[in-house]
Amino acid sequence: MAASSDNKENLIAEAQRGSRQALERLLEPLYARLYSFICRCVGNSSTADDVFQDCVLKVVLNVRNFVAGNFQAWVFTIARNLCMDVFRRQRESVSLDATVEGTEDLNLKQLVGAIGSVPGGEFDAKIEEVELRQALEKLPPEQKEVVLLRTYGGFSFKEVAKITGCPLGTALARMSYALKALQKILANK
Repeated sequence: MAASSDNKENLIAEAQRGSRQALERLLEPLYARLYSFICRCVGNSSTADDVFQDCVLKVVLNVRNFVAGNFQAWVFTIARNLCMDVFRRQRESVSLDATVEGTEDLNLKQLVGAIGSVPGGEFDAKIEEVELRQALEKLPPEQKEVVLLRTYGGFSFKEVAKITGCPLGTALARMSYALKALQKILANK
């Protein structure tokens, strides 16, 4: 695992010196998850395309400013901030109906499992994806963001906390509240 970490650090150093190939090797594994995350945040596919392109451009233009840490979390932080800019401009509810062609919601079952495992709650794991997306729409933005980063972004809670700029305990609490709220919303359908 250290070799992989060293390799990533070398790629980052090369990218910071201007190597386009190194930057592409760093970004390529993130593209599908990054685009999926953006789609789920902003909903509109043309807006998602724009945000995705803006994100990649910001990464390219600012890679020299990246300070040692989690490169993936840094990229998703940029994406999150761009999505927040879209929210501020639009001031309308965010739609989660957008899906990324060629990607399955592999984490949907995990999210349903997590909803079902909320203490004191029995939950039918055979909910429809559409129902789950509609339920996610009803969450407060901070809770929805944590669910999206954790479930669809695949980040640890520590990484979610760093990306959202909140303490780890807050990220954990938001996820807990979100799961309880989703359980309640879906149980009342």
